[in-house]
Amino acid sequence: MNKNEKVDTTVGNMATSDVLKYRIFPEVPAKYSTMALILAKLMFSAWLASLAAKVTGINMAVIALLFGIIFTELGFLEKNALHKAGSYGFLMYVLMIFVFAGLKDATPQMLGECIGPMLTIIVIGVAGMAVLSILVGKVLKVSWEMSFATSLTALYGFPPNYILTEESVKALAETPEEHQYLLDSMLPQMIVGGFVTVTITSVVIAGIFIGLL
Repeated sequence: MNKNEKVDTTVGNMATSDVLKYRIFPEVPAKYSTMALILAKLMFSAWLASLAAKVTGINMAVIALLFGIIFTELGFLEKNALHKAGSYGFLMYVLMIFVFAGLKDATPQMLGECIGPMLTIIVIGVAGMAVLSILVGKVLKVSWEMSFATSLTALYGFPPNYILTEESVKALAETPEEHQYLLDSMLPQMIVGGFVTVTITSVVIAGIFIGLL
């Protein structure tokens, strides 16, 4: 961690930097940086991402991720914005509801018919991901544990990859410094891995197979 970084143990997220290299937006005074303002800026960024997604045809989640990084570096969005707005836990809860809402039409009979093929696919898929991720990890000089964990994001994507990483860190870390170090080391790879495997690669592969049907 360099001299421009500080550990914020109150928000449980990646280390923040006092100086943004590419800042063009002035910093909002603390007394005006309210929950309403922070959320309004996040919603505005998401709205711009939705417009860009319609124009480019790129998945909105990917555009939103890029916009979030860019706007944060430019100083428009605060780092750890959801934590500062006190909305992180609520929004994670809403996101999980959205994930499980896809199961609302499932019936016990449907699950019974799918469980066999699902288990076969999962076992073969996880074995394949383990072998390939370990080999790629050696080339990229990443530990086999981290490369394997990153590849597993193909099974669950976001937000489960965020939640699982955070809960793992809480279970392993004994001090705030360890907690921060583990998050800084693991979370970026897990988040990017989820977007690459689920949001980008799965769409590409699905498009190929649809053409073969």
